[in-house]
Amino acid sequence: MNRDEFVRRNEPTWLKAEELLNRLERGLKYEHELSELPAIYRRCCQHLAHARQRQYDSPLVARLNRIALRGYHQLYRRPRMTIATALRFLAADFPRLVRAHAGYFWLATALFYGPGIAMAIAVLLDPDAIYTLLDADQLESFEEMYRQPATEERGAEGDFAAFGFYVFNNVAIAFRTFASGIFAGLGTLFFLIFNGLFLGAVFAHLVHVGVAPNIFSFVIGHGSLELTALVIAGVAGLRLGKATIAPGRFRRVEALRRAAKVCVQLMLGVAAMLIGAAFLEAFWSSTAGITQTTKIVIGSGAWIAVAAYLTLGGRRGGS
Repeated sequence: MNRDEFVRRNEPTWLKAEELLNRLERGLKYEHELSELPAIYRRCCQHLAHARQRQYDSPLVARLNRIALRGYHQLYRRPRMTIATALRFLAADFPRLVRAHAGYFWLATALFYGPGIAMAIAVLLDPDAIYTLLDADQLESFEEMYRQPATEERGAEGDFAAFGFYVFNNVAIAFRTFASGIFAGLGTLFFLIFNGLFLGAVFAHLVHVGVAPNIFSFVIGHGSLELTALVIAGVAGLRLGKATIAPGRFRRVEALRRAAKVCVQLMLGVAAMLIGAAFLEAFWSSTAGITQTTKIVIGSGAWIAVAAYLTLGGRRGGS
């Protein structure tokens, strides 16, 4: 094959490689682009080897060499994690990633809040319906917990102990919701629906027994982060489940590997949200010196802030 025929056959691949590399180097690292690059990179490396073996002209060899070097840099470099990159991820990349999975997000939202609202209505209409999920001892424990608003401070040691407990508990729930998606998404479906039913039942029961201000003023401050993080963990789990039952043009193992890369990024954002929720729960929600009205007003603002963050975060980046 002469030089001109070689270029005619293979230049579309080189142009595609250069286009992808240009976009990736500008920071537009989306999954569909990353999935294409390895195969294109391998073909370009083969073309480089052929061009050198056949002693084609220097400009052509130099072009292919640049593509190979840039591709290697994008595929195999180990990025340094700094505070700046972490903040950039949380401020822009994470909300963009959530928006890129909007369908999964709204499905997970419906699976979580839908059963919860339905259960709350059922318990308000028939208080005995609560016993389908909780026994009398559990209900007594919840009633005792919220019968009176907080009147005494725990102190710094108690607050830090509570913070550690909340982080461990919330991350464990979110991880189960995500990881169980490997079972064709069924585990994620179960945890989203069950947690929704449980929370809806407890909230409605506490409203029924007359402690609504106590429970709402406590939960609203950190709930925007905690409950939204649980929904996003559901997004990751559903995405993982989709890869197991509908891998598309990839083998199932490869589809899972590709999905896992995205899911890990989602779960990093979930972990950050849960740490923030635990901090608020330990140091704000349970603080006795803040009135219930103040907590409800500021907590309502927190829900608006989280919605704005996921809707607008990273918009300047092009999505």
